[in-house]
Amino acid sequence: MEDKTGKEYHKENSQLSYLERLLPRLTAAWAYKRGNIERYRLEKIAQGDVPWKILRYEHVTKPESKIYPLKRTSYVRPETFEMQLRFLKSECNVVSLEQLTRALNSGSQLPDKSVALTFDGGYNDFYLEAAPLLSKYSVPCTVFVSPAYVGNDFIFWPDKVVGALFLLKSKGYEYPKFKEMGKRYYEVLDDLGGSEEISLGRAALLVDTMQKMSPDKRAEIMDQLGVMVEQLGGIPIERQFMDWQQLSEVSAAGFEIGTMGFSHKAASEIDLKEFESELKASFGEFERRGVRLRKYFAYPYGKFTKDCREVLFQNGFRHSFAIGDYPQSKPSRKRATVIGRTQMFEAFTYCKELFAARIWRVEEQVGIA
Repeated sequence: MEDKTGKEYHKENSQLSYLERLLPRLTAAWAYKRGNIERYRLEKIAQGDVPWKILRYEHVTKPESKIYPLKRTSYVRPETFEMQLRFLKSECNVVSLEQLTRALNSGSQLPDKSVALTFDGGYNDFYLEAAPLLSKYSVPCTVFVSPAYVGNDFIFWPDKVVGALFLLKSKGYEYPKFKEMGKRYYEVLDDLGGSEEISLGRAALLVDTMQKMSPDKRAEIMDQLGVMVEQLGGIPIERQFMDWQQLSEVSAAGFEIGTMGFSHKAASEIDLKEFESELKASFGEFERRGVRLRKYFAYPYGKFTKDCREVLFQNGFRHSFAIGDYPQSKPSRKRATVIGRTQMFEAFTYCKELFAARIWRVEEQVGIA
């Protein structure tokens, strides 16, 4: 079987059909024109939702330029991101994370429709694509980084899974089965169109299932995938992360830098001693490299515990940041508060109407959830 490039694979398997894209866009456009998105936003605030939002991005890139597919929920295209920045500047009040957290600390009210932007991972495309656009529109942003990976070609395990499955498919292999997944998992795959055909959707299902496993079970599957992949020459590698020079330039340009711990370990999967060691090691490395670190912590993979929040508070962190529509925890004198962030990705935000619904999390009310 002839090998396919990431570009060919993405074209065949990742693009939504015209009709799949058109219907939610028309639905959102109708709701936006009639003022329903704004009405739903105000209704949610009246029901107790916060009147501000924090957006979470990972990649700003053209996915077909990558040597293997990106997860569908991990990127927006540069042209989409620029559209979003124009919308935020004209329709929202863009604030820095410092401005937002200062208001939370003091109990003061933020301007209506306040929105802050964050990026997780410190990927190279932030420097190449996102930062120039953010500077062009004078939009502040916070970048969360794990210093162990700055400047190297490390791949986070979810990306390794996607890359491994892509490699196996490109070589003509069927979807591997793992006993840890159970029968129901493969019934779901069959319902999606056959477990022998690997797509980004099926890879995402595998990643989601593995995230719920214990670290030991997950490691077993990664080991099995690793053996298969090594026999085929290994996953293609490209440098994913900013180097220290780029990160220094980003910081000097006024973008805030936060941490995800030294080596991006899930807080719920390590003991408190190791969690604090990870935290302090990140302090030391940023200081050694001359990059100013803000006291902001984003949880790797969104996982946290009450105890790790106490460790954060003891080390000067008032606020920490999760993934998803997590309700803001109440201020505490012993734990860092947890603030949810909304994941931004191409498929749900490629036009201003969908983007508006996504910012304020009213997709269900609009009918596009």
